[in-house]
Amino acid sequence: MKIKLMLLTSMFLFLSLSLLAQDYKVNINKRFKEFSDLLVAGEYTKSMDYIPDAFFKIVSKEEFVAAFEQILKSKQVEYKIIDFKIIEIQESKKIDSNYYAKLKYTSTMKMRFIPSEPETPDEEKTRLNLAKNALINTFGADNVQLDELTGFFTITPTKKSFAISQNGITDWKFMNIETGQQGLLEKVLPKEIMETL
Repeated sequence: MKIKLMLLTSMFLFLSLSLLAQDYKVNINKRFKEFSDLLVAGEYTKSMDYIPDAFFKIVSKEEFVAAFEQILKSKQVEYKIIDFKIIEIQESKKIDSNYYAKLKYTSTMKMRFIPSEPETPDEEKTRLNLAKNALINTFGADNVQLDELTGFFTITPTKKSFAISQNGITDWKFMNIETGQQGLLEKVLPKEIMETL
């Protein structure tokens, strides 16, 4: 009888831990969807609630939103953020007072370069080819498609981010990993996380 009780207790504990492990991943997915939906809707100020507070000790929310809006409202380039999808969530780790879970996700956006003056069909073709090659060099050939009728590029790179939470279950915030941002990331992410990049 004692062995049976121990087995039942062990199974219950294992099941509870498995469910808890899945809960935080469900919560990460939910929070990431909320975050990305705000970006798609152009609600940049609200989306800042999903970025770690440590980031805003380096750049204020107002400055970051203004820079983001300036890029997206450029007169030379038209942007449309389409969606984001998580591909993988790794196991979370507690480091100091926060939990960190590495994510892989895809983002889809459309981009069209607007010529500064009228151009001939040959000039347009040359401009589009130069832009396509530049985008392929940045995002990879499989991630760049050109619609020659509209001049829009569809870009779908795979990216990395860290979900960060104080309790490891809820209130996840996201720090995207961008190349060339090492100095900034070091101010937000602990050394143990930086070593995994």
